Amino acid sequence: MDTNNDGRKHGRSESVGREEGEEEEEEGEEDIYLDEFRDEIDEWVIEALKDLGLGTAKAVLNAPREVLDQADLEDSTLEHVLEVLRAEFED
Repeated sequence: MDTNNDGRKHGRSESVGREEGEEEEEEGEEDIYLDEFRDEIDEWVIEALKDLGLGTAKAVLNAPREVLDQADLEDSTLEHVLEVLRAEFED
């Protein structure tokens, strides 16, 4: 894992067990564990997302809205989460 300037740990995402036709992420593309966002996202929100199996930023950003809705978060809370996560990957 690498650490960037703000101290967040970045792990490499891996594509394991992908079926033919599924999109693969770029090789070496980094992902960030949701726990690294505890200073910007409430812990209970992170836990709700992790309970759905979404433990990384990219997992949340790539999840269908129907899956995210299962976390039973208010729309404004979910939008805040998505904004924070998207901002991390902007160049």
